Amino acid sequence: MLNLEFANFYGTEFLTLAIAHLFAVASPGPDFAIVTKQTVRYGKQIGKLTALGVGCAILLHVSYAILGFSLVVQTNETVYRIVQYLGAAFLIYLGIMSLRATPVQQQTNTEIQKQTISPQKAVSIGFLTTALNVKAILFFLFLFTSVVDESRSTSIKIMYGVWLSAFTFIWFYFIASIFGKPKVRQFFQQFGIWFDRAMGILLIALAILVLIN
Repeated sequence: MLNLEFANFYGTEFLTLAIAHLFAVASPGPDFAIVTKQTVRYGKQIGKLTALGVGCAILLHVSYAILGFSLVVQTNETVYRIVQYLGAAFLIYLGIMSLRATPVQQQTNTEIQKQTISPQKAVSIGFLTTALNVKAILFFLFLFTSVVDESRSTSIKIMYGVWLSAFTFIWFYFIASIFGKPKVRQFFQQFGIWFDRAMGILLIALAILVLIN
């Protein structure tokens, strides 16, 4: 029986799960915006740490889905609204911080090179951005109720979750690697204040979308 389950892990169910997740993670959203912003602002390393935080948050969502908390969020209007408002508030906070950031064009090259945040803060920003995304909670509920057979063992579900988390991290690690390239980062920093303002407006716009959907 266990062998059959492991065989199915590499079969249709896993492929369906992986493809659905691929389309979701590749779609522009709060996680893409924050990894890009952090990478351009602070460099490749901070961008990758932010990606790590996003990947870790996926494990939280998977845990919710397996334990049934996601269903509570979906069916309880009060809980849904609390998560929705917290997520929107955090995105607005990040947007305001971006709007208030010191324009890169007003800094010297030395100041730009030294500008950074702690690894812990980078990870926490990535983690909270994804953890407070109510749409992500509902998406993983969909995966583990509609795609994954409910009779599947917990160990198999955990393996699925580890894959989803690892792939998310790999995807955004790749994004950070691209936007963290010196020439790419320099290109965006040429716009200085305009890049910061654009990212701030984007984050606030995403927060509004969270609230109205």
